[in-house]
Amino acid sequence: MIVDIDDAVDLCRPLVQTDLDHLVGRGVPPLALARSWDGIFSPVLRAHVVETAPGRFEFTEWMRGARGRVALIIEALDRFGELDDLVAWNRTFLGTWLGRAAVLGEEQLHGFRLVEHVTVHETPLDWLADGRQGVVVVDWNRAGPILREHPLRAADLAHGRRLAKACTVPPPRISVPVARRAA
Repeated sequence: MIVDIDDAVDLCRPLVQTDLDHLVGRGVPPLALARSWDGIFSPVLRAHVVETAPGRFEFTEWMRGARGRVALIIEALDRFGELDDLVAWNRTFLGTWLGRAAVLGEEQLHGFRLVEHVTVHETPLDWLADGRQGVVVVDWNRAGPILREHPLRAADLAHGRRLAKACTVPPPRISVPVARRAA
């Protein structure tokens, strides 16, 4: 069975009133739950998911007998603004379905900006509360190459240090031949 991202989106359901009340109560503008930062229809949805590996999930409908947990589902767009992956998020989990997305908001990194920096939010809730402006890291192991070429604004000093570490390119392993002594 070949499954595409549209089939996965079809498994998701609209947010229920308790989700809406919780998110709006935490400062999320209602429009941020229905539209992307640039006004494109992209609703935050909900689904039952199972964590299949660190930072990865599958929909319970496709996992026979698996008991999942409810998570909010957010579309992750690539640098060109095309749907690339789905991100599941709840209080204890943040991960991707296909393992493609390293950040939410990647499409904002390469376009026109009114400010010099890109705000990197600590959580999807912070990102949604800011109207989906900026980015939020989903996969810290893969976000560095995407973020390092942009001026970034972190939430606080500890977050800035984590971003700096993720964006730092480790030096290559270097070996030096041992000099041989003449006999």
